[in-house]
Amino acid sequence: MFHDGASGLEDVRELAEDKALQKMIDITSYPGSDALGNWLRRQGSSTGVDCLWKVMKQLFTNIPGKDFTLDIDATIIEANKGDSEKTYKGTIGYQPMLGIIAENNIDVFSEFRKGNCSPKKGIVNFIAHCRENIGNRISYVRSDSAAFQKSVVKYLVKEGLSYSITAIQNEAVLKRIEEIPEEAWNIGIDAEGMKTGYSVAETDYAFIGKRNKCRLIVKREKKLHS
Repeated sequence: MFHDGASGLEDVRELAEDKALQKMIDITSYPGSDALGNWLRRQGSSTGVDCLWKVMKQLFTNIPGKDFTLDIDATIIEANKGDSEKTYKGTIGYQPMLGIIAENNIDVFSEFRKGNCSPKKGIVNFIAHCRENIGNRISYVRSDSAAFQKSVVKYLVKEGLSYSITAIQNEAVLKRIEEIPEEAWNIGIDAEGMKTGYSVAETDYAFIGKRNKCRLIVKREKKLHS
């Protein structure tokens, strides 16, 4: 329902009326919105979600491949429910955290969160759950700036995982960028080998001690003034 653009349980009727979908997946009847709501409330208020992930973990063992790439991101879902909260973007709703395997688009773990929950919360434990569910076959982790934390990087380094994290432009990061010599900047090249309108350079950033420096990739481009 979510992938089909649903915004509420009542939208289950869209699936029930989709004859092509019924033929494709061999399902001819669906529960009503009230039945769905009652079932979801029972699962959410007990151990239903934990049991679901135990089942999914068993299914994931049959997925072929290794050295997977994990993308983690908090996804804002707008809603007008009684317990909805304002997100950091100003909208009202929820903000679940999702862990997606890039190679096959499978969600290996998700964590339901309120809209006002910080995207930075509990990322180390979240990554650990994702790795466990897919049989520790994750080799590369990608995230936005929510994972730009010392504890996260320390965990990834300790576990021997490669990573790509968008840096927060804090004072220390900006200082390292300012120290990049002008001759170190190179014009960006696109996929077709053409020059772009931005420049790139790299330096290092001592996130977890001078002996464990991170590679910091920087992109700059001129602002267009109207």
